[in-house]
Amino acid sequence: MMKYMKAIATLKHWQIFLILLSSAFIPYINPLIDKIISFCYFSFFIFWMFSIGIVLIKEILQEDKPKANFYNFSCAFFVAVFGVIIFTTDYGIHINNSNYQEYGLWLWPLLVLTLYLLWSIMYIFYFTAKVISLSNMKLNDTNDSITTNYFFAFWFYIIGIWFIQPKVAALLSKIDDDVYNTK
Repeated sequence: MMKYMKAIATLKHWQIFLILLSSAFIPYINPLIDKIISFCYFSFFIFWMFSIGIVLIKEILQEDKPKANFYNFSCAFFVAVFGVIIFTTDYGIHINNSNYQEYGLWLWPLLVLTLYLLWSIMYIFYFTAKVISLSNMKLNDTNDSITTNYFFAFWFYIIGIWFIQPKVAALLSKIDDDVYNTK
């Protein structure tokens, strides 16, 4: 599994961009195929972030690695719940002023689940950004932490891919160069 994660983490920025953007150009076939395609692309986006986080933790932050248990859970939970939502509803539960009474007591658990999903995606963005920032500080011996830049780059991923992926590839190539030069 680590081999696949490292392969995804070392892809070129334009390859990630084309993979994530290509879903917009797939023609509509039927609702089920459309849901499967949406789920696969969104899962790839989460797996891309997960791969970056785990690979950088294993390769660079070996001694001072942050605990990734909640990160692992958040990624798996988010993909699982997103899959359930996309396949059992019409791309989400649409609650508004005119239909909230239909949900009755289910409204509160749905609200809590929605808030937890928002928290999970923010945590995934934050943790991956923090791991990139810590890896950058460790390899380049700098003290400046630019975690917020990476966080917003993940949030606006269409633009952020062009900044994040080259940085991750540079960090991993620096590790590979250091390993190669010490042998």
